[in-house]
Amino acid sequence: AIAGLKMLCPYYWVLFQAIDRQPCDSRVCKTMGVTEDKMVYNLEFVSRCSVPELIFILIHEVDHIAMQHSVSGTLLVIYI
Repeated sequence: AIAGLKMLCPYYWVLFQAIDRQPCDSRVCKTMGVTEDKMVYNLEFVSRCSVPELIFILIHEVDHIAMQHSVSGTLLVIYI
């Protein structure tokens, strides 16, 4: 999935490479999540996902960090 992310979305791959990643116990995290600077993932969950699903999930989680959702505590709304 990481190789697919690099090929399909190099911008997200660069951001992903900068994030500290740690496996977590299913009691702590059942899927995947992020804090303001770290990604945690459940190995059992990851092993059940297809490569396209994982690429989507990685982009989704990187976006949480890029948009600083965990820092703001709310969804950011941008008006143009």
